[in-house]
Amino acid sequence: KQITVEQLEAVAILEDLAIEGRPKLMQCRKPFRRIANDALDKVKKNQAAGDLLTALAVTFTDLSDWSGAKSSIGETAKENGAKPGQLMFPLRVALSGKSSGPDLGAILEILGQGECVRRINRLTALLS
Repeated sequence: KQITVEQLEAVAILEDLAIEGRPKLMQCRKPFRRIANDALDKVKKNQAAGDLLTALAVTFTDLSDWSGAKSSIGETAKENGAKPGQLMFPLRVALSGKSSGPDLGAILEILGQGECVRRINRLTALLS
């Protein structure tokens, strides 16, 4: 399988998020220490973010085929009466700790199912 440019950009972003002093990609799978304050503040303004992220964590946990993760974001938002963007921004912050970055699909693929669910749950706990 070939690595796309988006995946390489995601690796670079994830390496930037690695715990200081441990810049290897595998360290990115460990918890990052900080979520950018401006990104967290913006997520907190979205009153539906916590419930949407909780619903997405359940959806992600139940996925038997992780390749459907990206499409399940929009589906989960719609099932909960929200627009996909209302979930995509909080998800990006949950996964990367930042308000911008590479395509969410690339981040989902690199982090994997278990780590994505863990990071979503971490942000959800911060919101409650």
